[in-house]
Amino acid sequence: MDASWDIREKTVVVTGGTGGIGYETARGLAALGATVVVVGRSAPRGAGAVSRIQQQTGNVACSFVQANLSDLAEVRRLAAHIATHYPRLQVLVNNVGARYAQREETIDGLEATLATTHLSPFLLTNLLLPLLEASAPARIVNVGSYTHRSAHIGDLQSKNDYDELQAYAQAKLANLLTSYELARCLHGTGIRVNVADPGIASDTELAKKSIGTRRLIDRLTIAIGSRVFTSKRAAKSSIYLASSPDVEHFTGKYVDSRCRIVPSSPASYDQAMAEKVWAMSAELTGLENRSLAGS
Repeated sequence: MDASWDIREKTVVVTGGTGGIGYETARGLAALGATVVVVGRSAPRGAGAVSRIQQQTGNVACSFVQANLSDLAEVRRLAAHIATHYPRLQVLVNNVGARYAQREETIDGLEATLATTHLSPFLLTNLLLPLLEASAPARIVNVGSYTHRSAHIGDLQSKNDYDELQAYAQAKLANLLTSYELARCLHGTGIRVNVADPGIASDTELAKKSIGTRRLIDRLTIAIGSRVFTSKRAAKSSIYLASSPDVEHFTGKYVDSRCRIVPSSPASYDQAMAEKVWAMSAELTGLENRSLAGS
């Protein structure tokens, strides 16, 4: 085991950190001694989350930043705030995600599930890369989903025949493809990029829309051995990828709810599709350095 990585010396940003898996990830990392920045939409929920984390862990190095990450201007503002107020950033946990029963568009004219679940972490990660590179060794942890196994990349904006589960699964696959592409691009830089599969957390708002429904059983391919967990248990893979010294030895991997490196779907390893999705994501978010992953 490489003892050079000590989470107690690290600053961590956790998006979607005011509830569910994000909250438990933030709480778990604070308990290990990290400096934790919780990001969420609601100021009251954020204040409550930070207060509970501080009380439960005894770690007062926990703060909240408000940002609605379905709005790309808010993503840019968040990145600028972090770069201004935190001289170092060693871990970014992209946990935020959302799913909408009906097709909705954000203020940017983007399909809301795609915008929140994929385009937001894609843009935030790219905007924070300079700070992460300056702070290396560093880590990017993207929270995935078993749903990607049922997905293929089609119309990213889901303009025709919108389906809630398909849109979410496609967004998670898009995020996985670009995660692997980023890991390839950053190989040798000291930045590890990995994806955490939390399993199914039955006590999150997102999961409550699906657990127990015939539609979920019929429409999604779930890997053998998948289990339903509490958010605390489901956060284990994210906490592992952020905190374990073992992770210094790998990048571009998919880690399951038992913290094991496992294969993701065959579609997620299509490098040509990854490059295509990267280019489309860069265009949709207005990312200036569109060729980063292909350079």
